[in-house]
Amino acid sequence: MLAETFLKGGAYCRPLMARDGLADALVDPTVAKIEALGGIVETGARVRSLEISGNRVAALDRADGGIVLGPRDPVIVALPPTRARDLVPGLTTPDDGEAIVNAHFRLSAPPPPFPAGAVALGVLGGAAQWIFVRDRIASITISAPGPLAQADDAALLPRLWGETRQALALPDDAHYLAGRIIKERRAVFDQSPAGVSRRPEARTPIANLLLAGDWIDTGLPATIESALRAGNRAGALARMLSA
Repeated sequence: MLAETFLKGGAYCRPLMARDGLADALVDPTVAKIEALGGIVETGARVRSLEISGNRVAALDRADGGIVLGPRDPVIVALPPTRARDLVPGLTTPDDGEAIVNAHFRLSAPPPPFPAGAVALGVLGGAAQWIFVRDRIASITISAPGPLAQADDAALLPRLWGETRQALALPDDAHYLAGRIIKERRAVFDQSPAGVSRRPEARTPIANLLLAGDWIDTGLPATIESALRAGNRAGALARMLSA
């Protein structure tokens, strides 16, 4: 990560922010592209198991019926590592790691802009670590939150609002119109040396089965960039397998 950012200079360290959100920037265009090419995107249809035959995935077992695969159909498993381990026989992965806590506040008016056109505000000395603002929404991110991951939302929300109000230089009597805490308990995989040593490659011993996710051995930590790199790698391999 350091070699691809700091050691290349400032231009490689500038953060990129989705203008309207990750759904608009990544998810919606992807779904539209898949459908334009004749594909189908299904949600809420959990795969319970993989049917392996002759060192290939022959079918996907789902509660609403199985999906039989053709001889040139590849399968990409893009699940959290421990979930992937439950689905793929003999797979070695890192364990689950730290959680991430996010808080979102809807403000009555846009706050003052960040200095010098910054896209995020770092916070020192508080529970909050980063504050992002999009129009009238202020979002707070806390990585590796420790006990805060178990804290009661009703008690945590006003605490984080107090820090947000102060950081954004809002009046003492400013209040939010709506607030929400979101806790992602499997946000990142175990990135200890032992955990990193268990990161697998995209290819598996099963001929048509590939892996994707930030926990694949991409050389990057648990980041969106790592997930994108893993997805690109799995996609390129899938094209080779189906050619």
